[in-house]
Amino acid sequence: FANITTANLANYSNLPSLIGNAIDFINSRSSRGTILIVSNSDELMNPEPANELIDDIFDEIESDITFHVADFQNQNISYMYIGNQYYEGNQYFYNNITRMTGGNFYRIRDGYSYSSLLEKTFQGIGGFISTFDLYTSLVGGFCYGRYNINLTGSSAFLDAPIFQVGKFNGSPPFRIEMNGVYEGTVFSKNFEIDEAMIDDSDTTLIKMWISRYIKELEAQGSSSNNIMSEIINTSIANRVLSKHTAFICLEPSLGGQVCYDCRDDGGGPTDVETDDSTNVNDDFTLAAYPNPFNNQTKIQINLPSSFSNESISFKVYNILGQVVKTFEIDHSMRGTFELVWDGRNDYGQNVSSGIYIFVAITPQKTHSVKLQMIK
Repeated sequence: FANITTANLANYSNLPSLIGNAIDFINSRSSRGTILIVSNSDELMNPEPANELIDDIFDEIESDITFHVADFQNQNISYMYIGNQYYEGNQYFYNNITRMTGGNFYRIRDGYSYSSLLEKTFQGIGGFISTFDLYTSLVGGFCYGRYNINLTGSSAFLDAPIFQVGKFNGSPPFRIEMNGVYEGTVFSKNFEIDEAMIDDSDTTLIKMWISRYIKELEAQGSSSNNIMSEIINTSIANRVLSKHTAFICLEPSLGGQVCYDCRDDGGGPTDVETDDSTNVNDDFTLAAYPNPFNNQTKIQINLPSSFSNESISFKVYNILGQVVKTFEIDHSMRGTFELVWDGRNDYGQNVSSGIYIFVAITPQKTHSVKLQMIK
């Protein structure tokens, strides 16, 4: 990119010629291929040239070609009213060429960042499994209360993890059964997970399950007193918000007193989640307030005076294990200091409501504290 100057940039779109070159490339080498369009052009906004280009594309195609589009135009966007519907930029062309070839169309204006836009597009290129089902069981027991976290309906992308939370009664090994339809072919896979392959998790998974359980109860309506009581009691017992509960958040700036070392009646920590397995970091503590938060939260970090932070990293992860925010710090800082997170990712985009994990990684161990954003 350093070698690109304004003199190298044309003041017109070369999208049609690039599509033609891509089609010729696939026709000469394979009977099947995929074309990915990453563009911010709007010169095919009118339906007449868009339809002509679509006709030319299908006249030239000799192979089985699928089109995928990542449209990152987010400024100076024009729109057209076509067939009782508004289309922005090249949306009319992109909608039709992807739909007619079985591809996917994603726009940055639908709330994606640049990185998530490309990630979502490449997931679509990798293909997806339709009519997908994941069923878990135990050799010595049973599983129940399953909730799929990141599946859209009954479909699953090949390049995305399958995230399911649930409960079980019994002991491992677990039996996993996966069924679905991929490219028109029905498949079924079965395998077992031994206890040695299982890693212990923290309370985040419990919170995720409780959240889904509460939403399921709320979807049934509140006409039943039994359902209402179950929602309220579950919400309060697990400190997960519902439509019928609220929690008081102490604001130190308004006189509220935060107790970082207090524990609730359930025996769990209120703010801090650290592992005290070594002595060298006994004084290393993390705390976040307000938490849950709306606009921003402050993470208070206490480093022992003898501790060097040159090899420490501070990051925020989402529940899928993806890095959302990386903090750049002055490595000369010692003692107690604060980092402020305003709910934005590394690209300046606002993140959605939910649970996030602030993680401090040191050479000896990892410390973490759960953050909950509520909008």
